[in-house]
Amino acid sequence: MATAHPEFRELVAPHLTALFRSAYRLTGNRSDAEDVVQEVCVRAYTHLATLRTLEQPKTWLLKIAYRVFVDGLRRRTRSPVRATAEDFDAIPYLALKGDYTATSPQCQESVDAINARRAQGQGTAAAEYIKLDERGMLGVTHMMMLDANNLEIADLMLEWVGKNVARAPRH
Repeated sequence: MATAHPEFRELVAPHLTALFRSAYRLTGNRSDAEDVVQEVCVRAYTHLATLRTLEQPKTWLLKIAYRVFVDGLRRRTRSPVRATAEDFDAIPYLALKGDYTATSPQCQESVDAINARRAQGQGTAAAEYIKLDERGMLGVTHMMMLDANNLEIADLMLEWVGKNVARAPRH
């Protein structure tokens, strides 16, 4: 931990392991825990005068870590990512229906909406709702569990992907 203020290092370094463990328990992953610890250090550094006066800096630092974590949760719940049709204009969409399942109005509506946007010049995505039973692939819903028809369906999907998904340039 390199810092321009050696006193800060002396005050915080002994507590970094406890801070990280606490942050990891809160976040559940290493990357987010490291972010929490980093933010704690930033906030603690801006309040160095307070840090100097504390008899138990570890408790204070852990409290900051908890607040950083809660602030992050609040931020994520207040501003959820909302996708619009425009966000998906270039993403191909394929839905498959087996023979023992009902036709899904939601899938059909999605396909129709994507294709309508493309027809209006508002997107480039291809969309298709393939009803396997209408293509003569019977017993699909149950037989896939028994490993029957899997290769035939995989071939159908690979053919569709080959026609509708642009290849990324290779570097």
